[in-house]
Amino acid sequence: MKLSAAFLAVLVASLAPAALPAASPALYVSGSQVLTKVGNCPVRLHGVDVPGLEWSCTGDGPGGPTPNLTSVQEAVHVWGANFVRIPMNQDRWLGTGCGCTTASYRALITGIVNWCNANNVYVLLDLHWNDLGTPGGNNVCTSGQHDMPDMNSVLFWQSVAATYANNPAVFFDLYNEPGGAKYNSTLGAGGTSNLTSDSTGWNLWRNGGTETAQADGVAYYTPGMQGLLNAVRGAGADNICFAGGINWAFDLTGLPTYNAWLTDTASGQGVIYPTHIYPFKWGGNGCNVPACFDSAVSGVIGVAPVVVTEFGPNAPAPLTATVDPQDFIPAILTWINANNLPFSAWCMHPSASPCLITDWAYDPTTYFGVQIKAELAAIPAGGCAFTPTVTPTSTISPTFTMSPTYSASPTATPSFTVSPTFSASPTASPTFTVSPTFTVSPTASPSPSSTPTFTPGVPSGVPPRVFPNPFHPLDGQVLHFDLVGANSSLDIYDVRGKLVRKLTAMGSPALDTWDAINMNGRRVVTGIYLVFISQPSGRKDLLRVAVVDR
Repeated sequence: MKLSAAFLAVLVASLAPAALPAASPALYVSGSQVLTKVGNCPVRLHGVDVPGLEWSCTGDGPGGPTPNLTSVQEAVHVWGANFVRIPMNQDRWLGTGCGCTTASYRALITGIVNWCNANNVYVLLDLHWNDLGTPGGNNVCTSGQHDMPDMNSVLFWQSVAATYANNPAVFFDLYNEPGGAKYNSTLGAGGTSNLTSDSTGWNLWRNGGTETAQADGVAYYTPGMQGLLNAVRGAGADNICFAGGINWAFDLTGLPTYNAWLTDTASGQGVIYPTHIYPFKWGGNGCNVPACFDSAVSGVIGVAPVVVTEFGPNAPAPLTATVDPQDFIPAILTWINANNLPFSAWCMHPSASPCLITDWAYDPTTYFGVQIKAELAAIPAGGCAFTPTVTPTSTISPTFTMSPTYSASPTATPSFTVSPTFSASPTASPTFTVSPTFTVSPTASPSPSSTPTFTPGVPSGVPPRVFPNPFHPLDGQVLHFDLVGANSSLDIYDVRGKLVRKLTAMGSPALDTWDAINMNGRRVVTGIYLVFISQPSGRKDLLRVAVVDR
């Protein structure tokens, strides 16, 4: 029997395998662009924020075992997103509070990551909620949105980064909205911002120190954004990292003004700087024109990659009492497209305003969602386009290499010492004569007028520091050692020169601590103690520490 050409074509088509989802190409930062590692082709990220896992152990959505993944799939398949941002809670991930089962919480995150990895979608894991350095316990949730990351945020990123190290689909948003650095926000003529900030605030943002907690009401130690980047790189993860600026991630102008750019490792794939833009950012609801948007990123666009990871209008009544200026959405979309910026819109949730959807059927809101859905559908993702060469054969037996599946390792939870809330106590400065054979290193933070150069690990020429000082062991505080290299010796003496305790540093201020216990297992008395630090690099320092027993 002779077969027709048309029949043969149908037969061959029926034997061919169905198209498989493409894996996410690996990306890296080059100048102000995000490029594919193979081909060096520009990629424009565009998508939505999918909240829920910051305030819930299981996430929010239309039901089922993986509600947030359902929202991600809707955003990708129906709305046209190639990028999703997933807010997370450090206590839920670490199992140190909020009553979550750590394994199940991590499995939900990993499910999203694996799906994105196999479907050419990029996922930004965002540290959204932290705990001021004091986890609440298994049945207590003290975490929330705070001014700055805390030392437990270092442990979070060490674990998350180790779990998803070098997964090409995964980026790390180091901290949702840093807010603690000093700034002044007023609106000038024509919608421009009269922004003033100082080097002290930007030094805190970058290099860490004691956070005076303008919004939190307590003082605690923050590792700074460079400290979090170092934690990621120290865990062996070269993934692209995001670092939002001050004023709750709106303002990036201190990066060029104070040379506050983060320092990446040679193998790191780069840093992207997010901005969050809402009408209320300057002068009430006045930030709704390009001049205001420009003021947040002055000196950064064209120098380093900028992404708008949150934006949205004021929701109309009855969700809020105010109605957004009608020109905000077209103005910001025009500005984003004119600058060819990546973006994700807040958010894919029916009650976390401003809302892209009205319900869990994913119907878009008329005031916001309709415009974003249309915008996402119209933007090409970029990347390298190619036409595969087909070589027909009589027997079709293709071999496919699937993208790797990344699973959350049960060993990724580090052991750590809980750091209680630090008191904002003045540094004690008693009169003391130091032996001339030692170099005395003050424990104070860098001068407000200085912009220290910070490199991964322990910077050359930068003295170690301790915090809090004085510290109160009866209040549950422990003394932390920062900027001390791994395997350094920490020898603690009383003022008479008697050895009190010998410690060996691990290279992390979250782990390198002293609980005011001596070598005999007894708590030391109130007084001044000397810490002689000898580092493998040859650097030697003598620090004074005040222990106060209240």
